[in-house]
Amino acid sequence: MFSLGPSLLTMPELFRNLGVGCAMVEPKELCRYRFADGSWLRAFRDPGRMEEQVELLAPGPGAAWLAFYGWARECLAASRRTFFAGPLGRPPEQARIGDLLAVVPGRTLDGLARRYI
Repeated sequence: MFSLGPSLLTMPELFRNLGVGCAMVEPKELCRYRFADGSWLRAFRDPGRMEEQVELLAPGPGAAWLAFYGWARECLAASRRTFFAGPLGRPPEQARIGDLLAVVPGRTLDGLARRYI
C-alpha cells in the first residue's frame, strides 16, 4: 500500500494496466481541502455527497457544482474517445465531431469552473 500524498489518482485504470499486483482500495473520503480562512471541504467520489459538501462550505452553489461535474464527466468521455483512444497518428475509432470542442481547448480549469460556480 502507498500514500498518494496531497494529490488524487484520477485515472486508476492507467495504473491497473501497468500490471502492478496491488489491489486498489477506494477510501470513503478522498481528501480534504483546507482554505486560508480555516474552512475546509471534504471530497467524495459520489457527486451527490460532493454537492452536499459544497453546500456545507458555502450555501447556494451545490447545484452549480453538480452541473460543473456533469460537464467534466462529458469532457473526460470525449477525451477518452479521442486523445486517450490509442497511439498518436492512428485515427480514433469512436470519436465524434463535437469531441474536439467538448474538451474546450485553450481554456483553463479555473476559467471553466467560474462559468458554473
